[in-house]
Amino acid sequence: MAQKLNFFPTPYPDECFYSIFCRYYVRSGISSPMAATKLFFGCDRSLLVSTVYFPRKLERLDYWVNPDSGITGRQLICEHTAYPYHSISYVNDIYQQMEEAIQDGIPENGIENLIRRMVGKCKYVSAGQYLRYCPECAKEDIKKYGETYWHRLPQLPGVKICPKHGCSVKNSSAPFEGMRVRIYPASYILRQMEDRTGCQKLQYK
Repeated sequence: MAQKLNFFPTPYPDECFYSIFCRYYVRSGISSPMAATKLFFGCDRSLLVSTVYFPRKLERLDYWVNPDSGITGRQLICEHTAYPYHSISYVNDIYQQMEEAIQDGIPENGIENLIRRMVGKCKYVSAGQYLRYCPECAKEDIKKYGETYWHRLPQLPGVKICPKHGCSVKNSSAPFEGMRVRIYPASYILRQMEDRTGCQKLQYK
């Protein structure tokens, strides 16, 4: 039986699934990225890149959260992954399987094969890319929550301008390829980055 987590970070608005895991890693006190990934997902770090876009290991939901938390698989899929944005481009059987998972719950054998097919169709999940962010969103996050996080919207292909602030979406210093050996919490990465418009570094209280 999988080990239950001591806590599960409450997802922020538009936070991508990978970012939720990053915040768990920071708060868990686990020093080893491999150990944290093993405890959270039950496997190694090879799947972390895809969690920027898609849900992974949602069959472990009962081990992540208390049923009274109100956090559901439907919420994680629809509000914290890119699935809603890309579902119209999937072939019918992939779309139907994911919709059934949302409607009826995660099957006992998981949705790993389905996720692999989804990832295989998405050419933008590739080495050489970086996690992206809106500087103004990051500042607002810090002011409101005391930390920033990876939003899912800037990670979508073709998104160059933040629709809320009208400013350019920036590349961070966190490469997708590096996720194979490291974990990149936004609160750590963006703290060290200066706004390229000349503003001061993001300030944490």
